[in-house]
Amino acid sequence: MRKNSVIDATQVKWSHPMGLKTLSQIFDVHRNTMSKWLKDQVICNQQLSPRRWRVATYELPNEYEEDFMHL
Repeated sequence: MRKNSVIDATQVKWSHPMGLKTLSQIFDVHRNTMSKWLKDQVICNQQLSPRRWRVATYELPNEYEEDFMHL
């Protein structure tokens, strides 16, 4: 998916809710970087609570994407 493209949120497949630490491990970045990415929408995400987010499955690295495709 290209950056800056308009996405219909009803057609996005989402991961299960995850915390910042888990997301930073999945994307192999520091927690501060992950926090900035979530805030700036560098990766497509939805904040569900102050400490939980879900990300679009197409944003996940390939080794995780298939794990979340059934959600």
